[in-house]
This record gives sequence, structure tokens and C-alpha cells, in this order.
Amino acid sequence: MLIANLEKVEKEYKHIWPEGHEIFDAIFFTLNDGKKTIPVIIGFTMRRVFGKNRRRIVVFVKRYPQVEFIGTDEFDRTGELVGVIKRPKSGKHYLYEEDLPIEYFGFNLVRYKDYINKRGAYNSVAIIVNVSDLSTMLRHAFIQAKWQGLIG
Repeated sequence: MLIANLEKVEKEYKHIWPEGHEIFDAIFFTLNDGKKTIPVIIGFTMRRVFGKNRRRIVVFVKRYPQVEFIGTDEFDRTGELVGVIKRPKSGKHYLYEEDLPIEYFGFNLVRYKDYINKRGAYNSVAIIVNVSDLSTMLRHAFIQAKWQGLIG
């Protein structure tokens, strides 16, 4: 079981990407899995993606981006975002038709391109969350960080 402790909120958290920087409204947490304490940041911003300006949430574990959620086509009405599931130690997404590892049992799963209806949208399986569902976002990021070897 993961326990999340709120550390602070920062209005203009600046993350440096290889091609530049991005400013987020950020919530800082520590996650405790019973063995270790892990610093996590949930960053909120807007970005032009798939033809429109969309809500974007990135979850950073130890300041490394692990998962991204993008506002669906109906975000303004529903508050829903989708985030793909990447394979362990890979940037490749699980396709919608594929079986997923047991870690993702119980997540609300959808086909990404059913919620981002734009040419080029992924035919990947995605987690769908409400913008307020920080717990699910943190769980997804924790799984991905473990798979990437970022945490033991």
C-alpha cells in the first residue's frame, strides 16, 4: 500500500527538458511504500497536443517524468484525462488489444484514440482519470518508476 504525504504546493515549478523548459503548477508529495520514501511531483500545465490546447499532467518520480495524462476531447465537460501505459524499460505503449501485467488490474482502462479523436492519436491502452484523481496518477507513476528501475 502506498501512503502519500503532501509536502508543498508550488505555483511555478520549472522542469528542464532536453529541448527547453516547461512551467507547471505543482504538488509535491512523498510516497511511502513501507520500505522507502520517494519524492514525487504532480505538475499541471496546458499544452497544444493533437490539434488543441489541452490540460496536461505529468507525474515526476525523483524529478524524472514517469507518466503523462492529456485532457480528452471532452475535458471541459468531463474533467477526464488519458495516459498511456508503457512497457517495462521501454518507451513503447501497450496496444489496446494486448494483455496487461497484473499491476494494472483494477485501473479504469480505455482505448486512447477513443478519447483523443484526432489523426495520429495512439491505438494504445490508456488509463482514464478525472483531473482530481491524484491517487490513480500516483499509483500509475509508481508502477512505471519501478519498471524503469528508478525505484527498487
